[in-house]
Amino acid sequence: MPCKKQQNQSKPSSEKVKQKENALGDVAINRALVTGVHKSNDSSLLLTSMETLLLSVICSQGLPVWSEDWEVLLSNAPIKSNSRGAPTTEGDFRINWIAMGNVIEAAARAWYRTASQKLENSMTEMRRVSKINAGPSNNSIMALCTEACKKNQIDVDVKKRTLEEAEELTKHPENLARKTIMMLEALRCRMGRVDTSGGDWKKVRTMNKSEHNLGPKVLQWCGKELVRWAKSLNILGPNGAPLSATAAEYMKHDPNLRVVADLDKKTCRTIFSQVSQQTRLRSIFILHGTVGMRSLIEKALRASKKNEDLWTDQPSWWQYAGGIGHDFDLLQGVLVFGYSGFEVMCNQNNSFRSRMEEDKRLEAAVRKNHASPSFTRGSIQIRVNQLTRELNVIEDNANAFRIMQNIHSSTATDIEKRKRPLGSIQTGIGSFFATNQAAKAKPDNSAAVVDVDSSDDACANVTSLKHNIATECTSEDHQTLPQCDNSANDERETPTKKSKISTNSPSTLDSFFKKKLV
Repeated sequence: MPCKKQQNQSKPSSEKVKQKENALGDVAINRALVTGVHKSNDSSLLLTSMETLLLSVICSQGLPVWSEDWEVLLSNAPIKSNSRGAPTTEGDFRINWIAMGNVIEAAARAWYRTASQKLENSMTEMRRVSKINAGPSNNSIMALCTEACKKNQIDVDVKKRTLEEAEELTKHPENLARKTIMMLEALRCRMGRVDTSGGDWKKVRTMNKSEHNLGPKVLQWCGKELVRWAKSLNILGPNGAPLSATAAEYMKHDPNLRVVADLDKKTCRTIFSQVSQQTRLRSIFILHGTVGMRSLIEKALRASKKNEDLWTDQPSWWQYAGGIGHDFDLLQGVLVFGYSGFEVMCNQNNSFRSRMEEDKRLEAAVRKNHASPSFTRGSIQIRVNQLTRELNVIEDNANAFRIMQNIHSSTATDIEKRKRPLGSIQTGIGSFFATNQAAKAKPDNSAAVVDVDSSDDACANVTSLKHNIATECTSEDHQTLPQCDNSANDERETPTKKSKISTNSPSTLDSFFKKKLV
C-alpha cells in the first residue's frame, strides 16, 4: 500500500510537466479543436479551419506592430526606420503581413500533406482488410475502416480549402490584415472585461498575477493596437471599435460552411493574452533595439523582484548565468523564432543547448526521486509574461514623462509670448525714470494693468497646464476601451494617418467573406 500511494502522488507531477510542454494559447486552441463544435451560446466564438490556423500563427509570433508607415508592412518594401524615426539595424524585429501570409501558407500546406497521408494510410488498411476472408469479426473491422476513410476524406477536403484560402490571402495581404484584426476583435469582445483600475499594494500585486502574470495593461494596449490597425485598414465601426466578424457569423446559413472549433470565454482570453504579450514585447524591441533593451531588461528584472514574482519552473542552471544573459536571450529568441520555433531557438543558442544537454545527463540521478521542471514552451511563458509586464510599465512611464515635458515646454513658451509680445515696448518703462513724487502723484496705471493681466494669465496657463498634464498622462493608461455592442463612445487611441486602402464597411463584409469559406 505505501508503494502504491507513492506512485499515485508522483503521477500528478508528471502530468503537470507534460501539460507545460506547450504555451497556454496553443494548448487552448488544440483543446478547442479536439473538443470540436458543441451546443454553443452567444458568448462563444465559432472558427473555421483557416481561422484556427491563422490564430495559431499569431499566437506564436504576435501581430505586425502598427506604425506611421504601416503601408510598408503590406508590401516587401524595405523598412528604413522604426516608429520613432531611428534607423533600423541588423537586429530589427519587425514582421510584415506578407511574411506572415507565407508562414500561414506553409502551415496550411503541411496540414494538407498530413491529412492526405492519413487518408492514404486508412485506405491502405481498408484494402488489406478487404482481402481477408469474410466473417463477422472481419465485417466489423471493415466497417471501422470505411468510417475512418470517410472521416479522413472530409478532413482532406477541409484542409484543401484551407490551403486555397491561405494562398489567396498571401496574394492580398490587406485582406489578411483585415481578417486578422476582425477575428482578434471578436476574441476581445468575448473574453470579458479588462480591469486596469489601481489601488493599494495588495490590489496591484493581485492585478500583476492575473492573466498568467502578464497583468491587464498589456491586454489593454493590444486593444488599442487593434484600433490603430482598424483605422488604417478602414474597418473601424461606428462606435470607434474595430469590426468584429468571422466567417461563421456572417455566413452561418451557408451550407458549405464548416466550423471546426468553438472557443468559450476562458479560451478567448487565454489566446488574446498570448497574442498581446508577443505583440507588445515586439513593439518594445522595435523601439529600442538589442542595445537599448539590455538596460530595460535590467530594470524589468529589478521591478519583477520587487513585486515578488515567482518562477516556479525556473531551471536549476538559470541563476548561474550572471546579469541578464539568459533573460535577454530568451526574450529575443521568443520573438525571432516564436513559440512554435522553441526547439530551433534552443539548438542555436549555445548556452541553452549546453545547459539542456547537461540537464539530460543528470536526469536519471536528479529526477529519480524529485521531478525537476523542464525547459519547455509552457515553463518559460510565465517568465516571459512577467518581464513583458514590467517592460510595458517602464515604456508607459517613459511615454507619460515625454508627454509632460512636451506640454510643459509648449505651455511655458506660450506664457512667455503672452507676457512679452514680439515687437512691443515694455509697458510702464517710464516709471523707472520718474521721481518718487511724480510716481506717487501720477501712478502708471498701465504698468499695474500689465502686472495684473500677466499674473492672471500665468495662473490661468498653469491651471491649464495641470489639467492638460493630467489629461494626457491618464489618457494612455486609464481610458476605457469601446464596447462591442456598438453603443459606447470611442476612447481608444486612434492614428491620424488616413488610409489609402478602399473602405470595407459592414455592408460589404458579405462580399469580403464570399468564396473564402473553410
